[in-house]
Amino acid sequence: MRGKSLLGLILLLALAVAVTAADANTNCSTDNDCGVNFECRVGKCSHKGMFPLRYTDILATILFILISSMTNIAGIGGGAIYSPLVIMILDYEVTKAIYIAYVVTFGGVLSNFFINVRMRQSESRLPYINYTIAALSLPLLLSGTVVGTILNKVAPDLVILVTLVVLLVVVMKKSVVKAKQLYKQEQQNKEIETESQATNVRNDNASSKSKPVSEEEVGGLAVEGAREGLPEVRRIEEIQVVGKENENLALRAEGEATKDKALYAQIDAQEKKILPMNRVAAVVIFTCIILLLNLIKGSSKFKSILGVQICSPVYFICDTISFFLSIALFFTMKHIIRRFAAQKTAVGYSSPFKFQLTDSKVNQLAIVGFIAGVLVGFAGIGGGLVMSPLLLEIGLPPEFASKTSGFTVIFTSFLSVMIAFLSGGLEGLAIAWFLPIVGFGVYLFAGILNHLIFKYNRKSYILFALTFVVIIAIIIIPLYTCLLYTSDAADDLLCVDLGGRRIIKKK
Repeated sequence: MRGKSLLGLILLLALAVAVTAADANTNCSTDNDCGVNFECRVGKCSHKGMFPLRYTDILATILFILISSMTNIAGIGGGAIYSPLVIMILDYEVTKAIYIAYVVTFGGVLSNFFINVRMRQSESRLPYINYTIAALSLPLLLSGTVVGTILNKVAPDLVILVTLVVLLVVVMKKSVVKAKQLYKQEQQNKEIETESQATNVRNDNASSKSKPVSEEEVGGLAVEGAREGLPEVRRIEEIQVVGKENENLALRAEGEATKDKALYAQIDAQEKKILPMNRVAAVVIFTCIILLLNLIKGSSKFKSILGVQICSPVYFICDTISFFLSIALFFTMKHIIRRFAAQKTAVGYSSPFKFQLTDSKVNQLAIVGFIAGVLVGFAGIGGGLVMSPLLLEIGLPPEFASKTSGFTVIFTSFLSVMIAFLSGGLEGLAIAWFLPIVGFGVYLFAGILNHLIFKYNRKSYILFALTFVVIIAIIIIPLYTCLLYTSDAADDLLCVDLGGRRIIKKK
């Protein structure tokens, strides 16, 4: 009921502000003639700058912190939700609203990373972020986005919208089923633990009520045992000597099997390393190269730094390079994983992580990453909204899937923010406000939620958070699309962008 109440409150607040908003370019004589987000300039209502802050800015920031905390627990960026809220509450035009959504997303996932990077599984001591899976899935996620974007340009708008809604409904359904199953298992484990504690208490009480043995009886038994058990003691000593010899032989055999204890320790340290710089560096370098290629080719929202025309040969060459570079990085990581697995087999290392990256699992990750990318490019939603559920489908536990998916969103949202800023479409003051404030708020609020989830061993709440976010997206995206389509907000536009992609073309 709390989730439904919060969802209803968010929608009511957003719609209330949207209804009271004034259109830009309305005639005015003072600021009072314009809406709360506008100022009167030369007789026309124009959108105000980031500062001074109005109550709508504060309201939007609070909503962003709350929603971002929920989305990041589920391993989702949430950009597809922020864009409509920015337009409805802050009255920004579509492109600027998308750019602000990029900043909010990046601030949330970045602060969430600083929470997750310090977290380890209590038993295995493994970090919850699986950097190997992230390095495998991110390249194909971006290569699939190239294909999805091309499909987006040729597909009818209604097909794109329907695909988006159907995709969100499927994700919601699967998340609900998995959340209920995991919650039921947690309840059973809790009952077993409670019964075990009660049994231990009863046993302790029974032991305390038993008759204690007197010191005289203990002394008599000891003397009698010493008198009658001397041959038995010698026999035990001989068995212990033989046991130690067998133990030494076993240790020598183990040493011969491992061959190199230093390599064994190195592999164990690599498995449990809190931040493996080789994998992180590979992803960072790859992201920077993709950013450079995007700046070279340009897009419909910003000009190329080299003056490349959209849909020109150079434009498609840059897309082709991005695609094959992604494939190359994937196969490089696959080769590294195979070599690492061979080393673990040679020294007899058994990983404490139940989810093993076998060849079949790596191939599944390739399919998952590429499909997620295609859906991201085609339907115009964030990668985390698709990536997190798909990682659950291939068997990754919820706590690992959400945090690994959230790590990949850092790089996709960073690309979006940098492209928006370098293109001149993103106001520096908006970055100066939303990035640190949302980031700090998410760090506090999501940190508390994470602490409670792991303290009370309620991993199912991660899936419930995912379901909650998807429900918001299912409601707000089609609702806002219909409102925008029936309004005059896009009369002068050829199309309306929502979540970074074309959804409705104005005729």
